[in-house]
Amino acid sequence: MKWNFCDDEKPPSPGWYPVLVCYDDQEGVFPMAAEWDGGKWLHGAVVGFGDLCDTQEKAQKLAYENDPDL
Repeated sequence: MKWNFCDDEKPPSPGWYPVLVCYDDQEGVFPMAAEWDGGKWLHGAVVGFGDLCDTQEKAQKLAYENDPDL
């Protein structure tokens, strides 16, 4: 999976995505799942996203499997 960064791209459609969130630059990024409503993330601090998933659970699993810090 390729991470898309929010500075450059927006998700193509609403739904659940594996994401990277960053609350503080010194803490780094954390993998998790977040929902895109078509205009904004329903979870703050999203800096990157992956491929659309059918469920929150699948998005979470894919995020952890592709954690850039591992």
